[in-house]
Amino acid sequence: SSAQAPSPCTQATVTIGSQADAAAFTSCATISGTVLISPSATGEITLNGPQQITGDFDVSNAMALTYLGSPSLTTIGGTFTLQDLPLLSAIDFISLANVGAVLGANLPAASGTLSFPGAGSRGFQTKSFTLFGTALVGLDFSLGGTATVNITNNPGLSLASINMTSITSSLTIASNNFASSFSFPGLVWAANITASDLYEFSVPDLAVVNGSFGLYGNTFPSFSAPKLTSVGSVTTGQGALSISNNTNLTGLSMPLLSSVGGTLEVEGSGMLQAISFPALADAGKIILIGNFSTPSLGSLSSVKNGFDLESNSTSVDCLAFQKAAWAGLIQGPFVCKSGNSSTGSGT
Repeated sequence: SSAQAPSPCTQATVTIGSQADAAAFTSCATISGTVLISPSATGEITLNGPQQITGDFDVSNAMALTYLGSPSLTTIGGTFTLQDLPLLSAIDFISLANVGAVLGANLPAASGTLSFPGAGSRGFQTKSFTLFGTALVGLDFSLGGTATVNITNNPGLSLASINMTSITSSLTIASNNFASSFSFPGLVWAANITASDLYEFSVPDLAVVNGSFGLYGNTFPSFSAPKLTSVGSVTTGQGALSISNNTNLTGLSMPLLSSVGGTLEVEGSGMLQAISFPALADAGKIILIGNFSTPSLGSLSSVKNGFDLESNSTSVDCLAFQKAAWAGLIQGPFVCKSGNSSTGSGT
């Protein structure tokens, strides 16, 4: 009796170089292994039949691949990599809902709006989502169970709406379209957030950032975090809120922010005439540098590691802050400079 040929469904690694290769897996509900699209693959490849790949799905360096899709695939256990694919203009995975990690990098022909219609109300489930160097113009989907989101260097990306409730490691947005608008409706807490080069950044439900929150070099005229209550940990003194070099910023609103574990810094926003953190009680350190009038910090009760206020405006009253330092509410080095005076302890 002849030995049975191994099932294509259970090989440790499967390499697909053509549509004919892909057709061999039509009867596999699950491919128990890793799927590679060969760098020599050209034109269009559709993987129809398999609902699950238990390993990785790696599509890299296929210089002539123009289309990749699967109407059936719902789950990829490992990493879904789409990388260095200069002609890939269409990516069509209408059922995909659950992936270990997503990496899309150097996809200059991949344009349009990315969405995951198969994800349903739970959102697209992935631990890590990275998009770098694509031609995408829009993002419109929900994410669930996500630790890391990194969206950088997508020069056409102008409109993104990503619905998710939490981010357990980091959210990083940088170097996309200078006129881009990013919205994260439903995001309640995040471990760390860095947002740069945005014209609009919307986090209407954000309440807590466990680590640091940085807004750097954005072009937005205003920013508000209406529900944000805390950044970092007062107990450990870690976690900074940095609002830096947002040159068009004229309006800043964080009405409920009560604590910043590390440094609260606002600088490089010369058009900002008023600074108000009405609920802020505790901060590790405060640095405010610009052209604003007297900051409104009416609830301030404890600053542990220094206070540095420097404004070119003549309408800054340093006395209230000096009194707070004398009373021990502000500890550490104290500097307060306005357009016509300066007060400092240097201790």
